[in-house]
Amino acid sequence: MKYKNFEIRPLEDKNRYELVKWYTNVSPYCITIAFIEWNPKEYDWEFESVGTRFLFEYEEGLNKFILKYLELLSYVRGDASAN
Repeated sequence: MKYKNFEIRPLEDKNRYELVKWYTNVSPYCITIAFIEWNPKEYDWEFESVGTRFLFEYEEGLNKFILKYLELLSYVRGDASAN
């Protein structure tokens, strides 16, 4: 799922996702901004920025996009955290 130049995409582990930012200079490439992982002990999502990339790459509305995406994932997964 994409928002502006950002994309959340699943990793091989079905409980892990990565937030990447795409650049389209000469040839398209992306960098990982953060990892998102389901924590069954806390029964909630964990968000871990790669260094300070999230702070430097942040754009208006990105946080709301991530929260809505996680809400959708929780709903699809059938987690109690889905509102």
